Amino acid sequence: MVATRASRARAGDAAPPARSPSPKTRKVRTKDAARVASPSRRATSPKPRKSRKESAPGSKSNTEAAPAAGADVAGWAKSTDELVRFLGTSVSKGLSPEEAARRLEQYGPNELQKDPPTPLWKLVLEQFEDLLVRLLLMAAVVSFALAYMDSADGEEGLRAYIEPLVILLILVLNAVVGVWQETNAEAALDALKEMQADRVRCTRGGKVLSDLDARELVPGDVVTLAAGDRVPADCRLVSMVTTIVRVDQAALTGESQPVNKEEALVLEEECDILSKENMLFSGTALVSGSCKVVVCSTGMGTEIGAVQAQIQTASEEDNDTPLKRKLDEFGTQLAKVISLICLLVWGMNYSKFLSWTPHATLAPLPDPASIRVDVAGCTYYFKIAVALAVAAIPEGLPAVITTCLALGTRSMAKKKAIVRRLPSVETLGCTTVICSDKTGTLTTNQMTCVRLVSLDDKGQVDSRTVSGQTYDPEDGAVEGLTARTLDAAHLGLATVGAVCNDAHIERDAQSGLVKAVGTPTEACLVTLAEKIGRLEGAGNAGAGPAPWAAAAAARAERIATLEFDRDRKSMSVLAAGEGVVAGVSDGGNTLLCKGAAECVLERCDRYLAPSGKPVPMSAGVRKTLAAEIEAMASQALRTLALAARAGSEMGPLGSYDGDHAHPGHKTMQDPKLYPEVESKMVFLGMVGIQVRRNRTVLLSFIFLLYFFYCLSFSPSGTDPRADSRTNDS
Repeated sequence: MVATRASRARAGDAAPPARSPSPKTRKVRTKDAARVASPSRRATSPKPRKSRKESAPGSKSNTEAAPAAGADVAGWAKSTDELVRFLGTSVSKGLSPEEAARRLEQYGPNELQKDPPTPLWKLVLEQFEDLLVRLLLMAAVVSFALAYMDSADGEEGLRAYIEPLVILLILVLNAVVGVWQETNAEAALDALKEMQADRVRCTRGGKVLSDLDARELVPGDVVTLAAGDRVPADCRLVSMVTTIVRVDQAALTGESQPVNKEEALVLEEECDILSKENMLFSGTALVSGSCKVVVCSTGMGTEIGAVQAQIQTASEEDNDTPLKRKLDEFGTQLAKVISLICLLVWGMNYSKFLSWTPHATLAPLPDPASIRVDVAGCTYYFKIAVALAVAAIPEGLPAVITTCLALGTRSMAKKKAIVRRLPSVETLGCTTVICSDKTGTLTTNQMTCVRLVSLDDKGQVDSRTVSGQTYDPEDGAVEGLTARTLDAAHLGLATVGAVCNDAHIERDAQSGLVKAVGTPTEACLVTLAEKIGRLEGAGNAGAGPAPWAAAAAARAERIATLEFDRDRKSMSVLAAGEGVVAGVSDGGNTLLCKGAAECVLERCDRYLAPSGKPVPMSAGVRKTLAAEIEAMASQALRTLALAARAGSEMGPLGSYDGDHAHPGHKTMQDPKLYPEVESKMVFLGMVGIQVRRNRTVLLSFIFLLYFFYCLSFSPSGTDPRADSRTNDS
């Protein structure tokens, strides 16, 4: 179904009609499906709490009994009818308010559990568990005792307390830094809670509750989701209002691209998250489309709840990290060596405080009666030995290590990577094998346009570099493009990028950074459109970081959307307005298209010259553009082509206004006719999009590998990295 103005208007008044479930089934993808780092292979229903009240034996409900406690829902492997019967609900009416209240009492609220915070005193004590720190603490105590003795004798006075005070100051600083970092790490669980939706649109008792608290959702609830909504629980897709439903699962799986969702049944119960194409998971976001879903699991029974359960389990484990084991080993050896040296130093000076006369008959053995001990001399040389021991202990080592680890964790926190415990940073440095999917790159899930390609009047490629690494249009510009060199092809490309788009960019109120709302690919097109269009004019004042793009979208009224599918590999919008694309628009509607470069190029028979006139596309021009596509692909760039078509070339669609009675409405309702609509278009240009790699994380990771490899070098020939697995992070 195509999204039209009329259908969008009705969608604001009532719940979208449920579409009958697709009868087709398919085999699940297992060969190419990527494995994700999830602790749960199957989503299970949350373990119900023991109810404080039981339903009366004779009570009746308009729904069937709730699923058994602890039963595996496995909604992806059940048809819509089977799932509805299993959950005792109705797609059209939902649960009754009474049944929903009973299940809320049984299963508990739809929220992630939160452990009580660790007491401050316990965090402080944990900072003194290292053997080296304890040695320093013991040295400080002994130094205080000796300083007290010196001050009592009037030898040095307050100067004797300088050394123990410095040692204690270092220990206090070390503890403060450690406690400060680990208290901030508790934000990991809070961050997971913030990923859940707050309010949802739920159907109960045949009525649509448009502002229901997401914590009140229970298994069996029917929820309506639209683009921009965050999924409140693990849900099964039962009805698609639009042709395409795409979900951003990056928060759960790390995939940078939105995932298409389908109603089709998955036949295998044992499969990974990526294969469950009819499931929407809690904490993910709907980036396009609209649909109805049935809640299968809530709270800790969701996939994101399983992730939190792993975090909680890891926090309870007490495995020593490689660094802690190495420091403990160093502290043990240091204690033995220092003790031996102290005894030797003190023993070598025994003649200074111990005297005797040889035994009369057992010489050279001393005569016990003649043994004399000079207490003052004994104490003096004992203090010398202890001072030597204190000097041998590296007081600054614990503080330096803690500070370095804390700085590392703070840098990672700025990149939204939360480290729960300080030693986990070093554990990462001891990693020898990293299991990842596909390319194994570390990215920020952020797309940036780095290349702009158009054609000149002679059909030669005009390729320009686009600078900037963020979604902020002020970050970078198009190389060599000024108000004087700006031409019709550039403006047409910018218009398509701004109008044929379901995403937008906005400035975050807290961080002040420009962020994407929608798919990253479309958001970076808005940024590029603004970088090009602002050379023409300022645009709409107060329209956020992309005023020109907002003005272009306002001038071109979207009539209908030809949504993306895997066969066409393109998306188009039908826009009304005067001169939407100069040189192409002729007074009626204009088709604006974007998609995979090779697919869009095949459906173009002309290109827009800088002068604003469409020029027939020859075989030589096609060959040149194909070579440019290959060149960008070799640089790991995702290449999109943008094109347009005049309304006079589309028959009834040239005057289509969204009315169901219009002759063009039938064409817009049949996706099989979309390739015909997207034909004989005018090529405007191409863009090369790059997935932004987190170079800071990569360089930091390489540095950690090298630094801690050198630190953990063992002269004995053993590999200190062996058995370095830990679950602290």
